[in-house]
Amino acid sequence: MLKIQDFDFVKVVGEGAFGKVYLVRPKRNPMLIFAMKILDFGEILKQRLADQLENEISILKRLYGCPFVAKLYSTDFHRGKVGLTLEYVGGGELFYWLKKCGRFDEKMTRFYAAEIVLALKFIHGKGILYRDLKPENILITSTGHIKLIDFGFAVYENESIYMISGTPEYMSPEKLRSEDDGRASDYWGLGIIIYEMLCGDPPFYDASADTIYHKILECQI
Repeated sequence: MLKIQDFDFVKVVGEGAFGKVYLVRPKRNPMLIFAMKILDFGEILKQRLADQLENEISILKRLYGCPFVAKLYSTDFHRGKVGLTLEYVGGGELFYWLKKCGRFDEKMTRFYAAEIVLALKFIHGKGILYRDLKPENILITSTGHIKLIDFGFAVYENESIYMISGTPEYMSPEKLRSEDDGRASDYWGLGIIIYEMLCGDPPFYDASADTIYHKILECQI
């Protein structure tokens, strides 16, 4: 099992509410590179998110082997920190490339949409709902393929979840109405991303989250 102290920390490549993601190299084999998410376990307990973290780890283990999901190799606990050793994906976020390019042509949009469909098919086939599909959670590999990350909102299909979670622009009407959103919500998110890839912006947008919710529920594009 890979442990936190087995790695040299090279640089920070991401940051969230409860920790940071680092580019790391194993001390015994510095030619290899990984991403390591380091989380403050005390803060996780304080926010009552321990069950959510445990659920995310369980889901990532179940999805190991999917070519379109960043692999979780190991977990460790050291001096109040939780370390998740993950596959490093160095090509940047789909969000970054969308902003850089402005929009994608139809051929590129079809390519990435098809890979997202394959990712969702694999995830749903394992009885899991992703529930947070957005360009920031889609990384691009050095060879141009996608890898989904951040399964903090993901759940098993047999769980009854009636809660609003995710990013406003990509939420489905069912989720906003606190209904059982199911697989359809993941495909709603895909539709939003396809629109954004072709047009440059998501179809429902406003500076106010409440206004975004209203536009989604009323289908005001």
